[in-house]
Amino acid sequence: MRDIVIMLLIVVLLGLGIRNAFNAMLLWAWSGFMALDNYMYGSMQTFPYGTTFALMALVLLLFRNKGLSYEFGKGWFTTLLLIMLLQCWLVGAAAYSGLARNAEYVENITKLVLFCLLLPLVLRSSLRIHALLWAICLGIGIHTALEGLKFISSGGGHIVRGLAKYGDNNHLAVVTVMLIPLLMHLRQHTASKILKPLMLVSVLLLVISVIATYSRGGLIALTIYAVWQISVSRRKVLGTLIVLAAGATLLAFAPATWEARMNTIGQAGEDSSFQGRLAAWQISSAIALKHPIVGGGYHAVESGAVWNTFRGESGLLDFVNIPVVEGVRGGGKAAHSIYFEVLGDQGFVGLVIFLSVLASGFYYALKLRRLGRAGGSDLQWAHGLGTALSGSLLVYMAGGAGVSMAYFELPYYLIMIAMISCRLVEQRLVMPLTPAAV
Repeated sequence: MRDIVIMLLIVVLLGLGIRNAFNAMLLWAWSGFMALDNYMYGSMQTFPYGTTFALMALVLLLFRNKGLSYEFGKGWFTTLLLIMLLQCWLVGAAAYSGLARNAEYVENITKLVLFCLLLPLVLRSSLRIHALLWAICLGIGIHTALEGLKFISSGGGHIVRGLAKYGDNNHLAVVTVMLIPLLMHLRQHTASKILKPLMLVSVLLLVISVIATYSRGGLIALTIYAVWQISVSRRKVLGTLIVLAAGATLLAFAPATWEARMNTIGQAGEDSSFQGRLAAWQISSAIALKHPIVGGGYHAVESGAVWNTFRGESGLLDFVNIPVVEGVRGGGKAAHSIYFEVLGDQGFVGLVIFLSVLASGFYYALKLRRLGRAGGSDLQWAHGLGTALSGSLLVYMAGGAGVSMAYFELPYYLIMIAMISCRLVEQRLVMPLTPAAV
């Protein structure tokens, strides 16, 4: 029955997508984050949702390209994407043999870069930018909100284990916190009196779902975002009181098992899981020292052969007493850090590219805040969007230090949105304001 419902939904969405390339791009983004195959059991489980909408967008852009311009795509980030794509192909070709997911990551990164490069062709107004953010939030938020509801209905007994699309509980926790500033921004710029309270409830469910993951990294990411939000708020005292009240409420109702788990944050040095992460970081850096230009290939550190080859080798963490750790079930271990993940996968060249991408994201997001403030009330949305994007990227950079999600699409999409928004606002500042094109 579920497959039939989804089949009918896809038919409707295909009808909407065929109308124009922007609709197809929205559906491409939404279907990628929604990961419908996780809920299917029949023929619809293998249906290529993302590929279908991607091909539709490409065909429409190719044959209905009247009036399209790449003016909003001229920027530092676009250049970095092209460099990143070239590095991706080099890494994939030079990778150690036998890496289970090397080809998969090359394909996924290629699709990621393609989506980002096409966005400037269709994101030509603030209305469309916010529509894309809605598609992203709907795609991710449905998963995390449902987990929050399960936690509430179970009286705190439900534990979020993760989702195939996003990874384990720690990955899902970081992604969930990244979504919170985006939802807060959309709520602030929503006129509907019905949607505003519903979106506030959604944010609360996201916070609850982070708690339900029992992820220590998720709690740290949530705390960092709260501090960031207070620092950029005009009402810092009120914001601090709200955060403190929310924290006190959380501690009052959180299960004892959750509190016990969070209390181990300060004991990381004695935790076997953390020792395993240190070993993975050391081996990742050892791979990069031997292959500084292209690394070992995507998730090379998870290969048993690669792990055993570099186990005990000198790396960047020689100053730390790291025990020799065996891999998992004959394999290796996940890098458990976006920085060491890229370092082991792509070498020092890849890490420089990755850090440059993140730096460009902060540059454009903070520039957008400044431009929005200079534009007055007409461009207040830009100031708020810049704040939301910088907060989300900060969460990714901080929370990602403990999880392997360097190639997750969301931060790259957000950086491209920030760059396009800057170009749009700059254009509006030098010419009389006209109604936004739809």
